[in-house]
Amino acid sequence: MELRLRTKPTELEALVSGSNSSSHFPSTCGYGSSGDQSEERLRRKLRFFFMNPIEKWQSKRRFPYKFIVQVFKIILVTVQLCLFAHNRYNHVNYSWDNRIAFSHLFLKGWDATREYANLTNAIGPYSYAEEDNTMTPPVLCLHQYKEGIIYGFNESYIFNSEIVTLDNRLDYILRSTLNSLVILICSISLILCSRAIYRAQQLKHETIIFFRKTYTKELSVEGRFEFLNLWYVMIITNDVFIILGSAIKEEIEKKQFVGDQWNICSVLLGTGNLLVWFGVLRYLGFFKTYNVVILTLKKATPKVARFLLCALLIYAGFTFCGWLILGPYHMKFRSLASTSECLFALINGDDMFATFSIMSFKSPMLWWYSRIYLYCFISLYIYVVLSLFISVIMDAYETIKVLICPHEAELTQTHCVTENMEVPGSNPDGTLTTRPQN
Repeated sequence: MELRLRTKPTELEALVSGSNSSSHFPSTCGYGSSGDQSEERLRRKLRFFFMNPIEKWQSKRRFPYKFIVQVFKIILVTVQLCLFAHNRYNHVNYSWDNRIAFSHLFLKGWDATREYANLTNAIGPYSYAEEDNTMTPPVLCLHQYKEGIIYGFNESYIFNSEIVTLDNRLDYILRSTLNSLVILICSISLILCSRAIYRAQQLKHETIIFFRKTYTKELSVEGRFEFLNLWYVMIITNDVFIILGSAIKEEIEKKQFVGDQWNICSVLLGTGNLLVWFGVLRYLGFFKTYNVVILTLKKATPKVARFLLCALLIYAGFTFCGWLILGPYHMKFRSLASTSECLFALINGDDMFATFSIMSFKSPMLWWYSRIYLYCFISLYIYVVLSLFISVIMDAYETIKVLICPHEAELTQTHCVTENMEVPGSNPDGTLTTRPQN
């Protein structure tokens, strides 16, 4: 069973311990103590529900069909994305080449120089001074032949007259078959995950009724939330994205679409493929080594969110201040979006010297203010904020390394119902250590 670590006891944990449960409930809940068959049946359902596919296979030889579906889905979706990315690259190049060709034909005065981007800012000042600081004029060196003669009548061209035949019908059939397979496998995955979520909600409703009738208590919000598998929600989301993207891709290949749907299709397929690869983390979490990383991310998420909220307020203050004061004199602070992008790049140590050097000296006061502003922002975020951010994650990692020990793992209230546990009681620090009976 995949255990979730906790640092505080819940009511059900105290109930399962048997020693201090009388203060919470009128009767105890040891496995087999009451002889109630409905309680034992619910306990078995919960135990099986919280098993991972490996444990279900070891327990009842239940074939992990959802895992096999996900394996086939990630292969087909990745192949489809690679083919579509190649076609989209060719499509964008073809559209751009046509635009340049028609510009030469229909726009008056169009020449090749307009095809290059106009770089408004240079890297820095250019200097061609000699050792004595004298400026020398540039010299143009031209190398050419003294005399060249072309004999036009002796030129010959050889053409290969072999006709290259290309039949796109087979390629179209294979692509349509791939799109159909992707839609089919994603539909199966969508149905299986939706059914699993529906059955989990049914089990949650049964557990809530059991708590009301047996203990006259309501199941906690955290306990109810454990019946919602967010991995399944993410899989359903990427299935919807991939199905919609595959349908649009099929219309594009059949040329039965209105307007340019390439960008919409690429966003749907790209986002869906991203979530598909994220879903692989769920199966890596079944192994102890990789589960440490996932548990660290889960435990650090609340603290990281609170930390980022505080850092975001400081970041917003610097952003608005820089936009207002430095905007008229610095090209990187001309708009609110460019100001935010510039500050985010400075946090990662990117393009620092250019940010300092581009500042105009039209206003000496603002020039010195920009130095103080940039030094304060860079020092605060690189030396303080980023260091604290890393320490928050490292603290969660160290906590997980301590709590990952099986004989000291602490269970949530719903997991405690599924096991026959013998708990000596609460520790002095307020935590509850659970150990299985031999």
